[in-house]
Amino acid sequence: MQDIDWKEVAAQLRKPENENGLATAARMEQNNGGMISETIKALNLEANNTVLELGFGNGAHVKQIMDAAAEVNYTGADISQTMVTLASEINKAFVTAGNASFMLTNGQNLPYDDNSFDKIFTVNTLYFWEQPLAYAQEIYRVLKPGGKFCLCFADANFMHQLPFVQYGFTLYSLQQATDLLTQAGFTGIQAQMQHESLSSPGAPEVIERDYIILHASK
Repeated sequence: MQDIDWKEVAAQLRKPENENGLATAARMEQNNGGMISETIKALNLEANNTVLELGFGNGAHVKQIMDAAAEVNYTGADISQTMVTLASEINKAFVTAGNASFMLTNGQNLPYDDNSFDKIFTVNTLYFWEQPLAYAQEIYRVLKPGGKFCLCFADANFMHQLPFVQYGFTLYSLQQATDLLTQAGFTGIQAQMQHESLSSPGAPEVIERDYIILHASK
């Protein structure tokens, strides 16, 4: 464990790039799969919904979105070109059919018109928002009136135990995240508290993780 470069781990979690980024994406698919799946369920997708995801990793979960309701149209935004390329390839059939697209963005502005999406979600990206309020306001702007935003993140008490969070992570409590969304204009904010046990191949210990899905409306 002493040989691990935790600063590099943190950098790859923030923005997976190149060969190391591909390996990071595979680990994120495994470790974040439960959080992603529960957040997709929380969206309560309906037929013809337009969906935006911020920070999609390798996009292996997009099939769950497509299977959730008829004629869903998915847009993914990410700051990593490596992930855009990888997710586009993994979801080539959806992209070719015109049901999914993956776009490189700067993590600060969203290149979409006002009131574009019925549902928006993001999992484990909140820690990396450089200007949290401005970005939350961007999410609010592109969400349709009556639309739903789901923000999923691990509780700060859990995150503090991890050795890499000292490198560029901003941790949030439930109250801090709720306050952020309130300041951005969201209403009807409700918290869904979740717990999961994580195990990795070859790892001797099971990790117990508490995480939060915030449901917010416009």
